[in-house]
Amino acid sequence: MKCIRNVLTGAAALLLSLGAQAQEGPIILVENGKSKWHIVALDSGPSLEAAHYIQRCIDSLSGFKIPITQSLSGKTIFIGTGDTLTKATGAWISTFSHDEWFTEAAYGNIYIGGPYPSYIRYAARRFIQELNGVDILGPEAYSFERQKRIEVFSDIEEIWYDPPFTFRMVYYGPATNDEYAAWHNLRQVRKTRDSEDPDWGLWVHTMHRFVPTAQFDAHPEYFAERNGVRVPDQLCLSNPEVLQITVDSLRAMMQRKPHAEYWSVSQMDNFNYCQCALCHRTDSIEGSPSGSIIRFANAVAENFRDKEISTLAYQYSRTAPKVTKPRRNVNIMLCSIEEDRSRPIASRDQPGSFTADLRAWSDLTHNIIVWDYVINFSHLVMPFPNWKVLAPNLQLFRDNGVPMMFEQGLSSPGGEMPEFRTYLLAKLLWNPDLNVDSLRTHFMDGFYGEAGTYLDKYTHLLERELDKSGKALTLYEHPQSHKEGYLSPLNLSRYKMLFNSAEAAVMDEDTIYQWRVEDARLGIMFAELEIARAMPHAPNGLFEKDSTGKWIAKPYYTELLNTFVARAKKHGHVLLHETRLTPDEYLAEFSAHLKNGALSHLAVGKTISFETPPDARYPGGGPDALIDGFTASTNYQFGWQGWYGNDMVATIDLGEATWVETLSIGFLQDQQSWILLPTHVAIESSVDGERWERLAAHPSDGADQRGPLSIIRKFAAVKPARSTRYLRVTAKNLGDLPTWHGSKGQCWLFCDEIVVHGE
Repeated sequence: MKCIRNVLTGAAALLLSLGAQAQEGPIILVENGKSKWHIVALDSGPSLEAAHYIQRCIDSLSGFKIPITQSLSGKTIFIGTGDTLTKATGAWISTFSHDEWFTEAAYGNIYIGGPYPSYIRYAARRFIQELNGVDILGPEAYSFERQKRIEVFSDIEEIWYDPPFTFRMVYYGPATNDEYAAWHNLRQVRKTRDSEDPDWGLWVHTMHRFVPTAQFDAHPEYFAERNGVRVPDQLCLSNPEVLQITVDSLRAMMQRKPHAEYWSVSQMDNFNYCQCALCHRTDSIEGSPSGSIIRFANAVAENFRDKEISTLAYQYSRTAPKVTKPRRNVNIMLCSIEEDRSRPIASRDQPGSFTADLRAWSDLTHNIIVWDYVINFSHLVMPFPNWKVLAPNLQLFRDNGVPMMFEQGLSSPGGEMPEFRTYLLAKLLWNPDLNVDSLRTHFMDGFYGEAGTYLDKYTHLLERELDKSGKALTLYEHPQSHKEGYLSPLNLSRYKMLFNSAEAAVMDEDTIYQWRVEDARLGIMFAELEIARAMPHAPNGLFEKDSTGKWIAKPYYTELLNTFVARAKKHGHVLLHETRLTPDEYLAEFSAHLKNGALSHLAVGKTISFETPPDARYPGGGPDALIDGFTASTNYQFGWQGWYGNDMVATIDLGEATWVETLSIGFLQDQQSWILLPTHVAIESSVDGERWERLAAHPSDGADQRGPLSIIRKFAAVKPARSTRYLRVTAKNLGDLPTWHGSKGQCWLFCDEIVVHGE
């Protein structure tokens, strides 16, 4: 008897064994377009569906359609439950009574099924999966390579493969499909309010689920102390009442989900951990804020010895504690969010690196799940050539004893080439030693048809140009970070030529290949738009002057924008940022920039000087960025000049006495990034640069208060028109971050275009 057993999540990947009834050598199903076999489905539901599925797959592989009949004689592939197989055939095999699906070869026949009808589809899929030349590249995207000879059960030895990771989740849209996930031995992504997986009662960032922020006013002592004041951002983990409330809350949750094994007790997604005397003392002893967290998690886990209590080693808590070891039922979710994706993580192993932290945690416990990141979260469709680091990173995790992997991409529809990314990760999670280039070529040829060779060249070219630039590849950076590297205008033109060839190659092929190439091209379209926005002075910039000298948007970019948004919507892209920005919102924002992003005004081309120059990290694109005629968006990474902790005092010399009617200036607020509005803005004029007249003074109410995520506030001077040569703008920096912010440091002051109108 030969059999393939259920291997969806277990350690044994494949078991082939021989019993007393076995024949030597493989079973040949089809050879040279002929077969002696037929299929019998023992019911008209799942068994018949499985029969048609097997028939279609073998036909696609060999060109021969094995008949589905009702004959019980001859070489037969029987499909049904264990009970129906025994009754119909008179055969009895011990596997028929097991609580798992099976494919068996015995008594000259093949038996496919399981204890219940719902198991039959898994058995049929596994049977097909073992055939040479068949693969699933995406949901409903089978790949078949024609075979002259199709054989099964060809290995007569007992074969075991122990995959390095027992938990394998790829957080991408394709893995939400149950058939795709099962084929690639992945945990299916099943996103709910509480979790991503049925075995997890709570997933991550859960502290406020136990002690809600609604309790802050009544019990501020339950929450973190920062800079001497209590803030609701995190909990105070040294407070015994917080521990008891957490245990009681968790026990009630477990009663509602008794089958869930893993329960996250983990920090919220911010840096404001508690610095009260008791928490600080613990963290000082442990050498890391993880000390308070692990002691707290251990205390919770002591109350639930039959469950796994998972907690984060993330950002401020990534470094392992020096004294306390996690209990055996405490799971460490170790996160690599800060890492450069242009080079393998193992290439950085100095103290304080992720590699060093990984080894330290591995010395304490092997109950670790690594949360790895494989996408640009702020620009989901941006080309992100991290493919060559996937295998070495997984090898590093494997070699340090990590048994569980969560690869975070984008589970909703959209993102950059999600099928390719999910496929690579699925294969490498099963075996990190596979050759990425071989997997890539196989995928490209199968998924994109005749266009595959051009998509293959495209992804390799992205990698080479990133390497050549020597720049890091991180998770939240804007495309403009690489405007002189792999996303330079020259490189974008090379990528566009490859996509032109790809589209031409499938013009006469199945429309599915045209559809897939069109979707893959969205990344380059998005990058071209954003690079053009970030390089207003370059030949590829968004704007040009019309015959009257007025700035207008180039028609090419208006058309490119409309085409990009229409295609993104057609292909189901829900968001262009991980939490916001629908394609329609992007259209509205970018269209507004095309309309108002370039201005002609009196200060353009004149000179500007500063009492304190802008910080070198945020030069805004050049020394005259505030009077170059181009405005910035709410993205602080380009177009803005920034001052860290300092006031801005900018003086514009118009060159000669000029009739001025209005002046306006914009400031950015992005509190999460430490960018706050000025407390006061003064606008002055002078005819000689020595004697100044105040035109306007604006206190900025609420500059030190919590505000919207990201806004631009305009300040203006509108006075009776006057002749003047010099204009001066003084903006007062708030200085130290407000106590409610939780972080220690000074505020950034970000300024954009000073617009001067008159005659």
